[in-house]
Amino acid sequence: MGAIRASLDEDEIRRRSVPVSERLLSLPEYAASRSVMIYVSKKNEVYTHDLIRKAIADGKRVAAPLALPATRSLELGPIGDFDTDLRPGRYGVLEPVSAGLDPSDIEVFVVPGAAFDCHGNRLGSGWGYFDKLLLPLSRRQLTVALAFDFQVVEDLEKEDHDVAVDVILSETRTIRVCSERRKQ
Repeated sequence: MGAIRASLDEDEIRRRSVPVSERLLSLPEYAASRSVMIYVSKKNEVYTHDLIRKAIADGKRVAAPLALPATRSLELGPIGDFDTDLRPGRYGVLEPVSAGLDPSDIEVFVVPGAAFDCHGNRLGSGWGYFDKLLLPLSRRQLTVALAFDFQVVEDLEKEDHDVAVDVILSETRTIRVCSERRKQ
């Protein structure tokens, strides 16, 4: 799976990202939301730069994650202007220039991952940054993963600290799951 992602050039990533983005924009919970957290894509992830720009243009309150390596956690920072409110962070990913947004104020969280299964389980980069962010969220907050079709598999091994997502969107599928977090 990693080899497939690594083989995608920028044009292919952008082409494959269009239907994924369209699925997010048509998701009723996203359309109705006033506040969203969207990861800022890097290299071979589903491209989100245009999604972030559109969310800003649509008047949504937009946040992006800011990595805190010392604690392997994320803070959220506001993005009002894509070109001025982001800068390269420690891992080469664009991050907000400021932080301090409360995750409880965000309605929809859009997250990346290396692989996903039909139960909402998500394989990230192995450090647990997004798991720590998603764990304390309430049932009213929706978590959405963006993926390419080849990243969605039947089953992933789940570890105790892993936090499942509520919806997985790919080029051809919208997978709604009832994650353990939403059952609480």
